[in-house]
Amino acid sequence: MYSIEWQKRGLPHVHILIWLENKIRPDDIDSLICAEIPDPIQVPILHEIVRKNMIHGPCGTFNGNSKCMSNGKCKKKFPKHFTTTTISGEDGYPNYRRRCIKSGGFSVKISCSDQATFPVEKQSKDEITSYQSGRYVSSSEAVWRILSFPIQERYPSVFHLSVHLENGQRVYFTTNNVTEKISKPPTTTLTAFFELLEDIQHV
Repeated sequence: MYSIEWQKRGLPHVHILIWLENKIRPDDIDSLICAEIPDPIQVPILHEIVRKNMIHGPCGTFNGNSKCMSNGKCKKKFPKHFTTTTISGEDGYPNYRRRCIKSGGFSVKISCSDQATFPVEKQSKDEITSYQSGRYVSSSEAVWRILSFPIQERYPSVFHLSVHLENGQRVYFTTNNVTEKISKPPTTTLTAFFELLEDIQHV
């Protein structure tokens, strides 16, 4: 199952939930999941994408005014500690492998020109509320939707069943179809599910 979202920087990102037939052992995690800076020699394009769009900060002692800062600490818990292998954190979340340069990791240089600065003018409360309630659509998201690319998918498919008591489903009728609705109660996803089970049992 996956769901695609967009940030204001424009690039899409995806949340993926995968059910595996075989369990992943702790020793397999680093061969499947990577939270490190890509090799600039082996994968230069990916390295540049990560450098431009996926580097957090600077924050902490380098930039105490960053939006992610709260009480002198980064709310996203950056910078992360270096570790040569993925380990389980105290909060139950994994601390993915992030190697320093000496251990085989890679680094990037980010200049101040990579960070955008936007002046903020004093506005009334109503204008700010109106802006926050607005819908922001980036150019990449607009193209994605115009071309009708999928936003989410589930496999195997999961259908929502309308839960109700027996003969307690909602009925919508007009003066033209009231007789039909009374003589034949409407079928819902829940009643159709049980009808399908009965048909299977008789096969």
